[in-house]
Amino acid sequence: MDNSTSPSAGMHILLNGRRIDARAARERPMEFRVDLAAVRATHGHALCECSAPSLKLVIRQLERGPILAAWPTTAALHHPLCPFFHELEAYSPTPAGIAETPEGRAVAPTRLPPWELLHLLWSRSALNQWRLGWTRDWSRARGWLLATAKHVSVEGASLDSMLYIPPRFSRPRRREIDAQWQAFMAHIGTRQGYVLGIARGVTRMPWGWRAHLRHHSAGFDIADDLAASLASSSRRGWSQLVGEKQDPDLRVIVLAGVNSTQEGGIIVREAALMLVSHDLVPVAGRWEATAVQMAIESGRDFTRPLGFAQEQVDLPALVLKDTVPQCEIYVRKPGTNPTVHSRRLSDWEHGAHFRAAAVHVWDAGSHPRGPALPPGPARGESQSR
Repeated sequence: MDNSTSPSAGMHILLNGRRIDARAARERPMEFRVDLAAVRATHGHALCECSAPSLKLVIRQLERGPILAAWPTTAALHHPLCPFFHELEAYSPTPAGIAETPEGRAVAPTRLPPWELLHLLWSRSALNQWRLGWTRDWSRARGWLLATAKHVSVEGASLDSMLYIPPRFSRPRRREIDAQWQAFMAHIGTRQGYVLGIARGVTRMPWGWRAHLRHHSAGFDIADDLAASLASSSRRGWSQLVGEKQDPDLRVIVLAGVNSTQEGGIIVREAALMLVSHDLVPVAGRWEATAVQMAIESGRDFTRPLGFAQEQVDLPALVLKDTVPQCEIYVRKPGTNPTVHSRRLSDWEHGAHFRAAAVHVWDAGSHPRGPALPPGPARGESQSR
C-alpha cells in the first residue's frame, strides 16, 4: 500500500459549527478541547461527514482530556479511509478477549489463538483492503505488520517484542538479518514467541514435518499432532502446502507460536495458515483469488472481510467500496446445488440489507474467467464519498 500521504485527507467532522479535519480531531483532540466540551454539553456527540447521512461520534471525557471515537455499532459505516472506520465490526465482531484502549491499542489479557491474532494483525494493517493506486510487496507488508504489532498487547507484553517477520533476503544484509534472528531467539528464551511469514513449503520427516518460510533459511519443526490439527483447522492452507496440485495463484501465510530449544532449534507449538493472493489479500481459494485479481487490475477499491472465528463463515469474496451503496461480491462455485445456492443467496441478501449493501453474485461455473464487476467511479473521480 502506498500511504505516503494521509489516506483520510478531505475527511471532516462537524464540531460546534466548525468543519475540522477528521484525522486531526482523532489524533490531537486536546487542540479542540473547548469545542468538544461545548458540543458534549449541548448535543452529546459530534458528527462525522465522511458519508451521508453524517454519523455520530462519541465524545469521552477522560482525566487527561477528551477523546473522539466512533458511535457504538457504526464504525464499519464510516468511509474506509476515515480515521473512525473499523471494518471488522460489520462482518465479525472483535473477539471478547480483546479490549481496545482510548488510544486505539488492542489489548489481550490472555493468549490469543493464532488464527485470531493473525486476522487481527492483517486487518489492523489494512492488508485485507485495496485502493486505486496502491502497490504491495512483502517488504511493505512487513513494515505495516510490525508497525501494527507495536499497538497490540498480549499477556501484558507488546506484540512487537515477541514477533519475528523475516525481511526480504539480501546477500549484502545477510549478517544483519542473521543477527536479528539470533536476537529474537535469545529474547524469547523459554517463552513463546511468534514467527510470521510466507510459507515456502513443508517436507515430510520421520518424526513429523519441517516447514520453511520465504526469505528465511532455518526450518521449523512441526509434530504430527499439530500437522493433523492444521489439516483440519487450516485445511485450505495445509492442502496448498502438501497437495499434489498446488495453485500457482495462491500463497500461504503462516503465524506460528514457537519456542527455542537448547540446541538452537525452533519448535512450533501452535500455528494458523491463511491463503492469500499474490498481493497478500486474504482469499478462501482460487475463485476468490480470481475475483480479487480482477478487482485490482480494474482499479477498484475493495475490502476482503475477515472472520475471527476459525470456522466456515460465509463472508463475501470482497466488498466494493467505490459503489453507492457498497457492493458485496459473492461466488457461486461450479457444481453448487441450486437449492443450496438459493438458500445461500437468501442469507447473503439478508446480511447485505442489514449492512446497507448491494449484492452481486459471480457464477464461476458459467463465467470462469472472472466476474463482471458492477461499475465503479470514472477514473479521476474523487475517491471520497
